[in-house]
Amino acid sequence: MLNPVAKQDQKFQHEWLRFYRVLPPDLLLILLCDPANTKKYKRSGSDYTVYWLWGLDSRGNKFLVDCVRDKLTLPERWSALKQVVQRYPRIYRIGYEQYGMTADIQHFEEMMSVEGFYFSLVELKGNKLSKEDRIARLIPGFEQSKIFLPEHLFYTDKEGKELDLVKVFIDEEYLTFPFSQHDDLLDAASRIEDEVFASAKPYDDMDLDYDDDFTLGSMGRMGRQQDRTGRDAITGY
Repeated sequence: MLNPVAKQDQKFQHEWLRFYRVLPPDLLLILLCDPANTKKYKRSGSDYTVYWLWGLDSRGNKFLVDCVRDKLTLPERWSALKQVVQRYPRIYRIGYEQYGMTADIQHFEEMMSVEGFYFSLVELKGNKLSKEDRIARLIPGFEQSKIFLPEHLFYTDKEGKELDLVKVFIDEEYLTFPFSQHDDLLDAASRIEDEVFASAKPYDDMDLDYDDDFTLGSMGRMGRQQDRTGRDAITGY
């Protein structure tokens, strides 16, 4: 934050931020994956892989449920992705960024076969929008109070450092866009506006019979402090 962006130059405004303490039940979960640029990672190790888990309700609200932001190699990306899917078995759809996707998918399919753990991925293709324009699609959601973040989301990275990814998102990307040094979180989040997800229908619009003992997030968020039941020690989810 040594190079703050003047308020008049900010695309996203601080007063638009909304937070939740408890997630609504029966959200439709969509996981968006933006892998690190393999060439850049090998050269500098500076690129982040981001997995952003959205929860959608029938009123058009979007909730950040969980997130990974780390400098991951290809095998580490598989391990992290598998962990997310295991923690949230009711993920409706997984979108994976096309850039660098071939090597990732090839490795993932091999690991699925070896480990006997299978799931499908939707290819997120490129479009005619620039990255800045793609991210700007999130502005109406924030401005209209349709996007909610957890108050905190603690994540322990591969180096053992604990980060509050909500604080990282707000301070390093949201408030500094479009001049931020990194925009990995914003870019991954913005893919929820892709046409492929337009027909996604939240669970509370469906006539589904859930097990009484299933609660969203009951397996605990990644890197979060959990109690003995596996629930988050702070929120209970």
